[in-house]
Amino acid sequence: MKHIKFFYSMKIDFSSPVIRHCFSLRCLPFDTPSQRIELINVDIEPHNMLTETADGFGNRVLTDRIIEPHSKFVAIVEGKASLDFSKREKEELNCIYKYPSQHTVPGEKIIELVSGLGDMANLTALETAQAVSKRIGEVFSYKSGVTNINTTAEEALHLGCGVCQDYAHIFLSAARLSGVPARYVAGIQKGTGETHAWAEFYDDG
Repeated sequence: MKHIKFFYSMKIDFSSPVIRHCFSLRCLPFDTPSQRIELINVDIEPHNMLTETADGFGNRVLTDRIIEPHSKFVAIVEGKASLDFSKREKEELNCIYKYPSQHTVPGEKIIELVSGLGDMANLTALETAQAVSKRIGEVFSYKSGVTNINTTAEEALHLGCGVCQDYAHIFLSAARLSGVPARYVAGIQKGTGETHAWAEFYDDG
């Protein structure tokens, strides 16, 4: 079993005071068969009462509304967790991961990328995912500041460069087009100092 500490902070400075500020935060880890949250502290500024719900994917969501004028918004989440991957259980496939989402609709560039991989009908999900990932690495490079949160997979691939979320979106679009279900993941990696995004594909759970 492995024990880890996690820390997440976000700060937004508004150009002028805002009121009636509604927000939803997805920044809380949750218990799974292989992950147990032992301690968690949440600090929101301006301080307010928080409501916790869950979205359709099972993510913990903090929601609230701040009525009073405020010029900044701060969220800090920290805690401890224990990990034991020997207890990991298979997941049932969520069929939504088979189909394009708002940012992963395949266009001409994505279709061209997948077509260039040849016939993959007899490949396993792992082999297909590896082929897609390798090809993306050959035609796409990391560069910050050229894309934003609204950039689609098709747009990013046309640019030929982007950041982690663009790599993930391109992989999702190409993998799903190739018949491999896949999903977008946002989280924290050890030692990075900032949030990260990556993709996971479904291989029999």
